Amino acid sequence: MKLLRSIGLLCLLLAPFKGLAHGYWFDIQGSGKRHEPVRVRVCYGEIDEYGVRKRETDPLYLRGFRVTIVDGSGQRKELPLKPERACLEGWFTPEKNGFYRILGINEELPVVDRSATGGINVRPVEYLCTGYRVGKGMGISGAQQRLDLELASRDRLWVIRPYLDSRPVEPGTRLRIFNPDNWEKALETDKNGEAVFFPPRKGMYIVRLDWNDPSPGNYLGVSYRQVRHRCNYCLFVR
Repeated sequence: MKLLRSIGLLCLLLAPFKGLAHGYWFDIQGSGKRHEPVRVRVCYGEIDEYGVRKRETDPLYLRGFRVTIVDGSGQRKELPLKPERACLEGWFTPEKNGFYRILGINEELPVVDRSATGGINVRPVEYLCTGYRVGKGMGISGAQQRLDLELASRDRLWVIRPYLDSRPVEPGTRLRIFNPDNWEKALETDKNGEAVFFPPRKGMYIVRLDWNDPSPGNYLGVSYRQVRHRCNYCLFVR
């Protein structure tokens, strides 16, 4: 019944619309086998009016990203990254079967200065996450970073578990889902802090969780009124 209610809620929410805002995502390539290399790319850009995902080439948007690999037993390893054309790139080789969590964070982005137009200055903090399965085996569950998203398949549905400060988010927390064409749909978490959705086609879906921390401060000489934390989970439906 819980799943049916969640699906019903999804259908009743606002109709999907096309979002053209810029954002971050992971590009993961690998065979899914042990001892074979996996390529991890951090990208920034947008999807144009024709559904083509375009990357920005300015390195400013990617500077400061750190990526961590968490294997099925919970062991963490930072992934070295190097700049490539329009992305940051790193490689790792899984030695064991299981579900690997791939996490990214950037706390070095410049303050979004809206003072010239009378707006509020905001300091952005970006999080990325996704999963990579190697053979059979389990993965570590629960939050792995301050703002985190965990996804689990259930039949043909996907269950989303958002976390803030290592705890499930409150009921009614808003999530946004972008399909492979960048059409956006909104969800809200249920009384258990979860949400459910069905991806109708193949491609990359981005599940987004935002949280605004109303703590003012100063970063690199620019004052801000709040910190906008944003987590994007990249779900690859094959």
